[in-house]
Amino acid sequence: DILNDLGFKNIIVEPVESDAPKDQIVNQSEEAGMIDVNTVIILEVSMGPKVEIMPELTGKTFEEAKKILNDLGFMDVEPEYVESIKLKDTVVDQSVVKDTEVEVLTAIKLKVSKGCAMPELTGKTLEEAKKILNDLGITNIKEEPVYSDQPINTVLEQSIEKDTLIDESAEIVLKVSCGPQSVKKTLIIDLSGLGLTEECEFELREVGDMPAPSIPVNPENPVVQIDVEGYDVVTYEIRINDKVVKTVEVNFGDGQSTTEIKVP
Repeated sequence: DILNDLGFKNIIVEPVESDAPKDQIVNQSEEAGMIDVNTVIILEVSMGPKVEIMPELTGKTFEEAKKILNDLGFMDVEPEYVESIKLKDTVVDQSVVKDTEVEVLTAIKLKVSKGCAMPELTGKTLEEAKKILNDLGITNIKEEPVYSDQPINTVLEQSIEKDTLIDESAEIVLKVSCGPQSVKKTLIIDLSGLGLTEECEFELREVGDMPAPSIPVNPENPVVQIDVEGYDVVTYEIRINDKVVKTVEVNFGDGQSTTEIKVP
């Protein structure tokens, strides 16, 4: 309009790529000053910044995603590290969704996984600990049974400390209580005090437990030798012909391999 008002008619508009806003004049063929109105004037006009289709970047490493964007002309690419179970340095979100037309001058933010904090699992049951890890996306879980006074299936130790950053590739080893270590002991039970006169059926049963196999006892040899296994102190019933004749406590923690018991 300015040139037309001054009488210039030979005006050529040439679109050019430019970072300037669209339709803005970025260059003119003649400098300001006195000039013949018949001169051909060439005006270079910005087509606006280059526009590209935003690609899918999630799942790629930050360096891979940045190179893809740089190759398209996006130079302002910054990471935002966030807690995520995805592999460390993996892009988990992008500020411009894929397939969107966007100017290459636009600043692009990529949310990048820094891993997530390892939870505290000790003291929980194995089932509780597995659910917590599975809910996070951790599936590589190994169990290591250890003897302990803690209840069976209690997590005693975890291979990765609480609050350590982990991702879905982590292998977690859980040391889990399998109960106290049992001890083998031989019981030598002397039944001579019962004055047996005929063969009878002997049974050693842990109090509150199911019946145990019976053993025939000859009155000429009224001594029974039986191997048992347990821990701490266990209370047994000595039964003759299914009748309790004595209740005894056996200490599996006394360090002795045999215990002698007289009945009654």
